[in-house]
Amino acid sequence: MESRKMVVIVLALLVMGAAVVPAFGQAKPFTQIRFGTFDPKDAKSGLILGMRTGRDFDNMILVGFSADLFWKSYTEDSPIGTGTTPGGTQVTTLQQAVDYKTLILPLMFTADVKIPVQNSPIRPYFGGGIGYQLLFNKENNFVDNVSDSRFYSGFGYQFDVGAEYEMSPNAGFYLEGFYNGCKAKRSGGTAAGLPTWEEVDISGLGFRVGVTLKGWGI
Repeated sequence: MESRKMVVIVLALLVMGAAVVPAFGQAKPFTQIRFGTFDPKDAKSGLILGMRTGRDFDNMILVGFSADLFWKSYTEDSPIGTGTTPGGTQVTTLQQAVDYKTLILPLMFTADVKIPVQNSPIRPYFGGGIGYQLLFNKENNFVDNVSDSRFYSGFGYQFDVGAEYEMSPNAGFYLEGFYNGCKAKRSGGTAAGLPTWEEVDISGLGFRVGVTLKGWGI
């Protein structure tokens, strides 16, 4: 029940942000689609796919919000036998002991500042964001016949630095490095009459590339 309330609160904040951001004067809308890798401290590295939308103030300051999905699948397989087909092909039989999946969803309000470079289509920038981050774990242990799902959440922040190449007045290509800081938690009940909780540190470094579409967005 607590996790459902948190999801509802996050969605409400995003709806409010979508309503507030366009009120900032005559800034132009933009949308970014991005893809990269992320290496959280307490999980294995994996891929991250996301988007960001908001408003661009004089091609200098970008304000908006973003949603990124990180996913990682991990399995433990072991061989249990070998054989040969009638045609002489060697075949190995494997069995799966563990299937483990991790999903991380950072929902962030963001701001970036571009650094003007005279007579150059390349615009360095720096910035960051704050928001709420969700973590889902799903584990199937076929050896012990155990299946478990876990949900964690917590407030977090990001810092990013990168550069955008302006291919045209309405489109750009960019690459950036970023740092994500967050410790996601969930209740662990009580021990000796005192409250406990579980914590996963999903802080870490990442890298992503993307495209900026100007004139599209909220």
